[in-house]
Amino acid sequence: MIKTILSLTLLLSLSLAANAQTTQIPIQIQTQPGQGTPGKSSIKKQASEESIIAERARRAESLGDYARALPIWRELVTRSPWHPEGIPSVARCMIVLKQYDQAEAFLNEWIAKRNLVQDRVSSPADPTSAYSMKLALGQVALARGDDPKAWSIWNAALAEVGTSDEAVRTLVFLLLQNRLWDDGTKMIRDFRKESKQPSFMALELASSLRGQMNWTAATEELLIYSATSPSGWQLALNYLNQFPDDSSVNEKVAAILQKAVKREKKNADLWRIVAGFAHKTGDLENYLNATITADSLSAGGGIQVLAAAEQLLNEKEVDNARRGFQTILRWKPAADLAARAELGLGRCLENLGQWDLAKQAYENFIVQHPTFKQVHEARFRIAEILLNHDRNVAGALELFEELWIKGLVVSRAQVGLRRGDCRAWQGDYDAAVSAWFDVVKLDGTREPGEEGSQALLRIARANIWRDSTNRAYEALDSITGGNPVNTSFNDAVLYTALLEEGGLHRAVRAFAEGDFAEFRREDSLAAVRFDEAATLLKSGKLAEWARYSQAIALRNAGQFAAAVSVLDTFITLYTESVDLDRAKYLRAIIRTEDLHDDAGALAELKEFLIQHPRSIYLEQARRKARILTARVS
Repeated sequence: MIKTILSLTLLLSLSLAANAQTTQIPIQIQTQPGQGTPGKSSIKKQASEESIIAERARRAESLGDYARALPIWRELVTRSPWHPEGIPSVARCMIVLKQYDQAEAFLNEWIAKRNLVQDRVSSPADPTSAYSMKLALGQVALARGDDPKAWSIWNAALAEVGTSDEAVRTLVFLLLQNRLWDDGTKMIRDFRKESKQPSFMALELASSLRGQMNWTAATEELLIYSATSPSGWQLALNYLNQFPDDSSVNEKVAAILQKAVKREKKNADLWRIVAGFAHKTGDLENYLNATITADSLSAGGGIQVLAAAEQLLNEKEVDNARRGFQTILRWKPAADLAARAELGLGRCLENLGQWDLAKQAYENFIVQHPTFKQVHEARFRIAEILLNHDRNVAGALELFEELWIKGLVVSRAQVGLRRGDCRAWQGDYDAAVSAWFDVVKLDGTREPGEEGSQALLRIARANIWRDSTNRAYEALDSITGGNPVNTSFNDAVLYTALLEEGGLHRAVRAFAEGDFAEFRREDSLAAVRFDEAATLLKSGKLAEWARYSQAIALRNAGQFAAAVSVLDTFITLYTESVDLDRAKYLRAIIRTEDLHDDAGALAELKEFLIQHPRSIYLEQARRKARILTARVS
């Protein structure tokens, strides 16, 4: 009976529509007396109300409460019949709630209404088009388990509108949404042949194939997509970088990429993709080689190689970084690029511990390029070497004072911190504190920023060294009362706890002496004092801090095996420490960077990733593990 009434209603509606079309009855907007056409303000108000309703419905759906979402979506349809979210959302909720008969009736009702609205032109991609609603009808049949009926509805709908790009794309999206992967893939490939569009829906197909874990085919589709626009390679690489960090997956992707560049050796975008994926997997030699090729093919002038070399230097991959900088200089690039490459080579020498050669490189740069703005950076690097390695405090201070007055490229705050460091090295604490306060003042009236907090921490430490406890507390309170995200915040909390250990004065004094020795780069002495403090304290947060500081001091002193031994002790004694992950990560880093035991470090990092999945060092550890995996293999 209900179906009969619906059929009669539908026939009556169609009849009225035909008569209206024949007599061309004008459609008028009804207004209340004294009211004209709705103004912009009323339209905006209506749109705002619709947005609020839609947001309420979305929130209910996100909580899985489709029964609550359904009447809200119905309200939206009542207010705004052709709202893009209304009709499809009502149908979706009904399908989830298994209200299949109601869903079919609802969709048929609105398909009929759509056919009546002759003044509303819509594309197949419009969610409120008759085509989209017919596809939803097929989805109802699919939900019932009647696949043949679903396909019958879909094929009929597609035949009615024609196999346009939009129509096929809309149906494919529905197929993929319902996990009909093979059907969606077949439809895309059939339409490619029919329309002679070899890249049609390449990105969508790649995403589908990725969901099916078909990494080889997904990579091939991403390469097809990369050729569709000048920036296509970037999005393709972004998708590739989201593939699982698994050696078997990486091998499959790398094999496809190598085949691609062999076919198109002059394609710079392909080489960029190869470079980006090699960097992701930790194959850093190939990363640099592919970047050099891409840069030369695209006439980049060395910009891409410079970025890669600087990235490699930041990752402590000095040999590859050095090769990158040298490549740039052989190309004789623009003056600014050449200057950055020369400074990069100087930093490589620093990382290799070749301080005299690095200093000489910076001095040569200053002589050869006296007008370059990078001269100030070169002077800063020389001053750093004079202070931290030559122990030439007076020479370093002279350069820092000069840079403080007229430095252009280097950070003024960093120069200010070093001015204070030099004064503290000389034992002139008042002058040191004054210089550090100059850095704090750079933040103006705002709370101390990152570098301002570093300056305050130095002020606190200097006052601890000279037993000015109250002044130390003042500086520490300024940090702990500010932004807890600052890197100095946790250290400030620890130094505050150190000052409060009144009953263990000798332990506190030993730690303070170790802290001062570490500041002056007297690392062997610092290690002895930290060991004394840890032994006296025995347990607790300060004991852990002292033991960890001992390991760092030993590493800085070049006693790498001893540093690992101390970290072993830390890991054994302090199994509940919040710094347990930090100690394990540092131990692995010392193994690879200082002891050159890549296999041992890799084993420790793999264990770390399993034991500490929420560590703040997780991404760093994962990245290092990738690099070591590539290196060991």
